Amino acid sequence: MNEVLHALRDAPHTSISAIKSYLICPMKHFHRYVLHSESTHRSVNLVLGSAVHEGIAAFYAYFAEHGEAPPVSDVLDAFDGSWTHSLDREPPVRSDDIGADKDLGVELMKVFHETAPRPARVIAVEFSFAIPLRSPTNHERSHRLIVGAIDAVVADEAGRTLLLEAKTAKRRWADVQLRYDIQPTIYQIAAKEIGLDDDPTLRFDFLLKLKTPVFETTEVTRTSADETEALTVIWQVCRAVDAGVFYPVRSWACADCEFGHLCG
Repeated sequence: MNEVLHALRDAPHTSISAIKSYLICPMKHFHRYVLHSESTHRSVNLVLGSAVHEGIAAFYAYFAEHGEAPPVSDVLDAFDGSWTHSLDREPPVRSDDIGADKDLGVELMKVFHETAPRPARVIAVEFSFAIPLRSPTNHERSHRLIVGAIDAVVADEAGRTLLLEAKTAKRRWADVQLRYDIQPTIYQIAAKEIGLDDDPTLRFDFLLKLKTPVFETTEVTRTSADETEALTVIWQVCRAVDAGVFYPVRSWACADCEFGHLCG
């Protein structure tokens, strides 16, 4: 784990992952973040995503030091190390074919190494931040921080500062998902508050788990109204959590929920 991020999490905080978890299913959020309930398994998609992020971090860390992309073997070694470590942990990883899942991850890493845009400069890798959570309406301050980490901060040839968020996905995101996802919005707020950049460029880097894996980049923009809306959502979710508002939301996600045995 990122040691700086781990230290920031010692203080009362929330995260983008926690907020998204509540929005998908408050009961799942309750078991994961409040009760810390024992789960039956881990999703292979989460394990794969974490290993891919390790490979990407290795790519940018090498670039930061040497000014060029690393050998593909370095990226694959980082992926493999994370993958192997995850399989050795409990609870077990749920997968129909663990070997095929690993092979897919290897192909995703190769595609990333081959096609990811080379930055002019790498500013930071897994850039950790903690910013105060305030009510957007009356600026009341919460006892919580918003804690997170940006996958990579880079500069391009035009001198722009890019905040990169890598995603593994089965399919391309719909325009509405790109438009309203709060993750880059919070990154933009954090970049401004910390003094990293007052007008950063926000970019999603997608590794698509298609029959032939594909790497795509998509830049998104966020306005001050988007920032206010994202902070309002986070503020209200935290109010709901503090009030003990938890209930199940039945959906496709129930099929692979690690807390399904505790629900209902």
